[in-house]
Amino acid sequence: MRSSFLKYVVLTAGGSIALSGGAIAYAKYDPKFRKILEEKVPGSNAFIKFIYQEDKSYLDSVKGSISNTSENVVSSVYKLVGKNDKHETPKEQVSSPPSLLKINKPTSESKQTEKKTETTVKPVSHNEQSLKEVSAPKKSETDQPPPVKQSDDYEKYNVAKLEKQAVEAAKEATLAYTAALNELKDYRDEVTNLIEKSVSKDDYNIWFKIREKTQLKDTVIENAEDKSETAMKKIEHLKLLINDPKIQFDPQIRSSIEYNIKNVLSDLIYTKALFSQERDNSSITDKFTKKVEESRLQLSKQLGVLFPSILVDSELIVSEEELDLFVLYTCQLLNFYQKELQKLETIGEARINQIIEESKAGSSNLIKDVVELETEKLKREFAQELIKQELKLKMEFEKELINNLRRQIEVHADHVEEIVSLKDTETNRKIEQAIAERVDDTKINYNRQLAKIIGRMKGLDAALKEKMVAEKQAKHSQRLWSACQSLILTIQAGTNTKPWDEQLKPLENEISSISEAAAEGDALVSAVVASIPSTARSRGVFSELALRDRFLRVEKLAYRLANLPEGTASIPAILLSYLQSFLLIKPSSPIPPAELANEPFDSSSLNNYDVLYRARYWLDRGDFQQTLRYMNLLKGAARVIANEWMNETRIHLETKQAANLLLAHAVYSSHVYSQNSS
Repeated sequence: MRSSFLKYVVLTAGGSIALSGGAIAYAKYDPKFRKILEEKVPGSNAFIKFIYQEDKSYLDSVKGSISNTSENVVSSVYKLVGKNDKHETPKEQVSSPPSLLKINKPTSESKQTEKKTETTVKPVSHNEQSLKEVSAPKKSETDQPPPVKQSDDYEKYNVAKLEKQAVEAAKEATLAYTAALNELKDYRDEVTNLIEKSVSKDDYNIWFKIREKTQLKDTVIENAEDKSETAMKKIEHLKLLINDPKIQFDPQIRSSIEYNIKNVLSDLIYTKALFSQERDNSSITDKFTKKVEESRLQLSKQLGVLFPSILVDSELIVSEEELDLFVLYTCQLLNFYQKELQKLETIGEARINQIIEESKAGSSNLIKDVVELETEKLKREFAQELIKQELKLKMEFEKELINNLRRQIEVHADHVEEIVSLKDTETNRKIEQAIAERVDDTKINYNRQLAKIIGRMKGLDAALKEKMVAEKQAKHSQRLWSACQSLILTIQAGTNTKPWDEQLKPLENEISSISEAAAEGDALVSAVVASIPSTARSRGVFSELALRDRFLRVEKLAYRLANLPEGTASIPAILLSYLQSFLLIKPSSPIPPAELANEPFDSSSLNNYDVLYRARYWLDRGDFQQTLRYMNLLKGAARVIANEWMNETRIHLETKQAANLLLAHAVYSSHVYSQNSS
């Protein structure tokens, strides 16, 4: 019952929030709907502007409210004691503190010392207001120290050493103030950014970072003040020494020392003034940080009182029982802060103007206004305490209500348990009877299904056996195809980088791989492997590239000796054959169209030259089989010359034909397996 009630509350609240969020999101992009919503729900336009940060961000709103409140109190107190002109803090100076000006004021006497102690100082910028408040000391170009003449007292009291120490200490203090100036500027920007991040991201480590930066800032400021105090002591000691009437100094020496002290002291005073101004501006950031942290601690204490099990600094986890109370507390606190914020924004400005007018008129109501401000502050604190006490009472009443409901639920549960036990007995009897009937029906159906499954399993077993045989054949086909591809690649391999005889490779391994890859009892593979020439097995075959190269040499020699008969020939006949080969002109189309069309012709009418022309024609087109046919028509010495080439070509073609036949057989076997599988 409790869970259903909580579920109803959560669904109702979630639906309301989703509906409100949808209306706000739609009003953002539809001005007409936004106008209607403002008419129906007053104040919705200001709420939408606040949600989407149209006028200013959430942090700016909080800053503005805090700044307005602090300005009201401070200005009222200052006006009360009569310090309006000196302590009035402009609103713009709080939200936009002045930047700093780069300090770069070398003196004519201290150039050599500055080169030795040169340090990279962060550039400092500085707005018009700070420039008006603190102006840098001006030095005339003609204001140079007079020439120095040393005296006995000058060397006796080590005035030169003391002067050098004082100047260096003043410069170190100036650099320390400059570093502190830059550190204050960085501290102000970084702390503001960290606080802005803490609004959108609840990370407790941010406050540790802020404390670390505050400690670093205090350390730098303390270092600068220590160095400034040391430098001032040394300068005062040097002044007392040179102004002592008992010690005699040359007036030129005294004026030179006073000039150097004046220069470094003016730099130190100028930098210290800028530092003091920036420290006053940074105090606003410290106050703002302190206020924000105090607000966080106050909220943590309130949540700790209401929900002792919650760890505010870690992950916020609220139990289901405390969810409604937590939501109620959050809504009341948010409404209270929104009401107070609107009240401060609307009434604060009017009160500031009223206080200003009364201060101008010399009214004595300032104390009353300050008391009213403090009274309003106490009212807000009492209102917050009232909300907290109210929530405590609600929590106690809800706990008591839950305990009463729990006791009633237990009594009702006992009564229901008795009724359920009676119904349970009757229901069990009916269930047992129904189960017995269902068991009999299930056994009959089970036997029928079991018979069907046995028949299917037998058929599946037969199909799997057939598939295993087919897969075995397919594996043999794949291995056979791979071995045939290896044989074909070995036959076709050849390069021009090595002699052709050295490139010959026996094919025994490839042929053995084909025999091993073939299936048992494959008669075709056995017959084809047996038909491969023994020369190809033991020695190997020439590639097509090698046969083409050898044909060109054979053709050249056979062309020159085409007219010689087989056997011996006289030298004049040889010379005549050579001469005739040079005088013959090769025809552009050595083969007639009828012969290319594969029509019958008389091969005995062809001489050796015609045969060589036709063989060359088919060789250029890569048809070694047709080339070999024409080369068989050669006669006489030309045939003797071409005999070896024809034998090698015949071996090559026979081996290649066998490899192609085996490859086709492997592809066919694989195709048959794929059809059987499908």
